[in-house]
Formats: sequence, structure tokens, C-alpha cells
Amino acid sequence: MRRLLAEGLAKAGRKREDFHVSLWSYVAIDADRKRAIDDARGTLAFYSGIAQYERYYAAHGFGDAARAVAAATAKGDFPAAIAAVPDEMVTTFMAAGTPDEVRERIEALGRSADSLTLLPPGTGGTLPVERVRAYRRAIAETFYPPR
Repeated sequence: MRRLLAEGLAKAGRKREDFHVSLWSYVAIDADRKRAIDDARGTLAFYSGIAQYERYYAAHGFGDAARAVAAATAKGDFPAAIAAVPDEMVTTFMAAGTPDEVRERIEALGRSADSLTLLPPGTGGTLPVERVRAYRRAIAETFYPPR
């Protein structure tokens, strides 16, 4: 992203300090890494089922998975859509894992951003509300501890 941003700013004749980079990331923090990945999978399936994102996922090597998700979504089979999202796709596009793993991932994003917005998984009702609340709490505890 940094290279593309620098090229775009140079082409536009703008300086980096004149441009605010705000990144959003879905974050699933759990001591049980597998549960975090599994809970994040539904949110990624929700977006992968939208045709306009297929090229984006394909550009990152996940075109087959995105097409499988879209096909299942078109049939109304959301459980199959979720099942079509591999773990590696989740960990590529979302910060999902243990607190230390997610902290490392978000710190890396922060080196390219001026601001970050961290969101729990659960888009499209893919998780029960109590799991979404648990992920919100984990985000707060991991990144915004009381002083």
C-alpha cells in the first residue's frame, strides 16, 4: 500500500503529510486462535459473496475461494459460503487470533496509517450478539486498556 500511495501522491503533486490514511480492520481476539478465525470467517464470507469484491480477493490469490463463496451465497446457502472460506483467507484479510497475534498485526497496519478503526466480526448477523460483544470487549482490553 505504501508504494501505491507514494506513486499516487507523486502523480497528483501532493505530499504524504497532506493526505490522511484511515484503515479499518475487522478484529477477532480470542485466547483460542481457532475460535477467533472461525468466528471471523462469516464476516469474510459476507463480503466475499458480493461480486464486486471478487477481483480484490483474486488479486491476493483467493479468487477460487471467493467464487465458491459467491456461488453458495447466490444459492442462499450461507453455511456453505462460510465453509468455503479457508483459514488463510481469514488471516490474510482480517486480524484474527490470540491477543499477541492480533496486536502484532494491528501494529503493522498502524505503521502505514494515520488512524485505525477496529471492528469486531459479525457483519450480516454472522455471529450471536454475545460473541460480538466479547470481541468488542477484547478489542478494548487489548488496545485501549484503562490508564
